[in-house]
Amino acid sequence: MTFGQQEADASKEKIIMVVLAHPDDETAMGPVLAKYSADNKVYLILAADGRYGTRKHAGIPAGDSLVQIRKLETICSCNALGIEPPIFLGFHDGLGSRDGLGEYFMQTVKLKEKLKITIEEINPDVIITFGPDGDTGHPDHRGISDITTEIILREGWYERYPLYFVGFPNDETDTSSASADLNSVNERYLNVRIKYDEVDREKHFESIRCHKSQWTEEEMNEWIEIEKSNASYTAYFRKFVIHTNVVDDIFD
Repeated sequence: MTFGQQEADASKEKIIMVVLAHPDDETAMGPVLAKYSADNKVYLILAADGRYGTRKHAGIPAGDSLVQIRKLETICSCNALGIEPPIFLGFHDGLGSRDGLGEYFMQTVKLKEKLKITIEEINPDVIITFGPDGDTGHPDHRGISDITTEIILREGWYERYPLYFVGFPNDETDTSSASADLNSVNERYLNVRIKYDEVDREKHFESIRCHKSQWTEEEMNEWIEIEKSNASYTAYFRKFVIHTNVVDDIFD
C-alpha cells in the first residue's frame, strides 16, 4: 500500500496500524484516521496507559482509576473516528523510568517483544508512528517512535511494513498559539501530504472532546478554533526511507 495515494484496487480493504504512546495521542492525526476508516481497518496501539497524566481540572489521582477513565476516553475517541477499538499494551508512562534505569531497560525489552508480536498478529499494510521530533517532544513519544523503528530495522521488515512518521511543518507551529507546544519538521522533508474533508475534521473534533480528563472545555475550544483556521485540510507525514546499497566510504 502506498500511503496517501489511490490504490489500483480501491475495493480491497487495507490495514493501517498506528503505534503511539498514550491515550489521546491519536488526536495528533485524527482527521486522517477518520478518512481512512471509511474503507480500511485502522488499529490504534497504545504503549503506555496514561496513569500519570493528571490534570487539576479533572481531579483524578494518578494510578489505576485514571487508567480506567482514559481507556474509556480512548474508546470514545476511536468510536468518533470510526476506527477499531484501541489495543492497550499496558505499560506505565515512562516505562518504569520513575523506578530507575534498570527498570526502564527491563520494561523497554518487554515492550519491544509485545509490540513485535502485535505487529505480526495484525500484519498491517502500513505502520504510522511519531517521528523523532515526538510531536510535543514528550520522551514517551520519542521512545515509541524509536522502538517501532528499531523493530522494523531489526526484523528486516522495511519492505514488509512501510513506516510513516507524522509531522508538522514549521509554519503550522506558530509560537503565538497553542500549537507552539508542537515540534516541527522542515516542510520539504514531509513527503506525504494527505487531504481530508470537513466530515473527517468534524470527527476529529468529536474525538478531541472525548478526552475530558486531559483538557478543559476552554482548551478544547481553543484547539478546535485553531484547527478551523487552517484552510489547507492537509495532514503531513514522512515516509521512512533507507537505501540498501553497500558503499565503502561515508562520503559516497
